Amino acid sequence: MVLNKMTRFTSWIKENGGWGTFTLAVVATLALYVSWLYNQRQLNESFLVTSAQTVLNFNDRYNSADIRKERKQISSLLLAHHEVDITDYRLLDNLDMMGMMVNHGTIDAYTAWNEFEWPLECYVKALISPTNQIEIARKRADDPIVYKELIDAYTRFTRISAEKEHLKNAEPSDEDVEEFLKDERKLK
Repeated sequence: MVLNKMTRFTSWIKENGGWGTFTLAVVATLALYVSWLYNQRQLNESFLVTSAQTVLNFNDRYNSADIRKERKQISSLLLAHHEVDITDYRLLDNLDMMGMMVNHGTIDAYTAWNEFEWPLECYVKALISPTNQIEIARKRADDPIVYKELIDAYTRFTRISAEKEHLKNAEPSDEDVEEFLKDERKLK
């Protein structure tokens, strides 16, 4: 049946000359376009599934026993307004790595934001206010890009928060950060 239709179609092209060739070109172009759209959709779905899995892996790390211990320790130091050598904490390295993946499009920003909005925003805010611990770490390391990806992710996450919550500024308040750090300090 398909062979019969193809034979009739090729006969029609021969009979109609230029119009037949034009029609064939249009049909081929449309077929390529539909195929391209389907592949783009498949790629996007695959990207989102991979993003979700990667964010879940970051979440597993974030909630691991050793990182929970670090979260408890760093939150206690930040609440006491002690200077913290932040380069000693894998917690911040992991958040920085996730920020890099978000900033470079390796994982979906909204997927990461959905899981890490509050911890990332609160930790960064606590690290830059009242004393900018990140700037201190940069000076100590003589490296102006220490935790750059973390800061960029913070900026992106606060923009997403503002968009989702219809606010001009969605940065956590000092009170919110303090409450978050107190909760982190209670971790077991």
